[in-house]
Amino acid sequence: MIIIDVPKMFQPHYKSVYPSYSSGEHMEEMIHKMFLSYNNNINTDYIYLPIYWTSYYILNNYGASNMDILYNYLDTLYNEYKEKKFFTISQYDEGVFVKDFKLNLIVFSAGGGGKNIKKFNINYYNDTKGDIDIPLLVTPNLDKIENTKKDIFCSFMGSYTTHPIRRKIYNIYSDNKKFIFLNPQSTNVYNQILHRSIYTLCPRGYGYTSYRLFEAINAGSIPIYIWDNEVILPYNDIINWNDFAIVINSKDIHNIDNILSDVDIIEKQNNLNKVKFMFKFEYLIKYIIEKISS
Repeated sequence: MIIIDVPKMFQPHYKSVYPSYSSGEHMEEMIHKMFLSYNNNINTDYIYLPIYWTSYYILNNYGASNMDILYNYLDTLYNEYKEKKFFTISQYDEGVFVKDFKLNLIVFSAGGGGKNIKKFNINYYNDTKGDIDIPLLVTPNLDKIENTKKDIFCSFMGSYTTHPIRRKIYNIYSDNKKFIFLNPQSTNVYNQILHRSIYTLCPRGYGYTSYRLFEAINAGSIPIYIWDNEVILPYNDIINWNDFAIVINSKDIHNIDNILSDVDIIEKQNNLNKVKFMFKFEYLIKYIIEKISS
């Protein structure tokens, strides 16, 4: 596999502070390192473009500054490799900003966004999705807490401002004693609540998805993924999310309690345990390699 040696300015160092327990690296950086070790064993017609999109955008006023430099670089790639196919990894909610769509670029998207023209003054992301959805992962994972009693029926921990459906869910269920809404001040408390919860509410936020969806899976809590205009669920070509999760459109949030009353919890938990291994970097790399090699 050919890996483009991109200018270092497009691979800037930025230590992320979200989530707080992470190493500070975004998925673009982590997967690039893994591909450098795998590279000699990958046979593909695709060229890997390891731009650190998330770090670059954050350090350049969230894609408001120095974009022409990046656009011009993408144009040079198109001019040099017109007949070639590229792939890249993007964690950024809005995906990859482009000036036009000339470059034949497949976006493996962890945040949900694909190839998009930069927009300003938007309240939440609602544009073109990525080409192939992948899980939004972080290292290290939250610690596994063994033998935790599932004594919370359903929980939500997070912001209510990143998308309107979050506040609507709170307004509907905050007085329902089966649902708890918290703003934990520590990672330890957050992790404990995840492990104690039979269900975890995982509504979309600014982007199409959130870390919470995959944190819930790793904690053995059945995720309730609530989507708005697009369903963004990784591996949906090889697994059925309805086997181990609850997938609900935002127009049906008034009916969550009734939906859960008909669920076979034990069956969902057993199915969840069968797929948890897929939400690790080791499996993700193999999945990407399969996609670019087929």
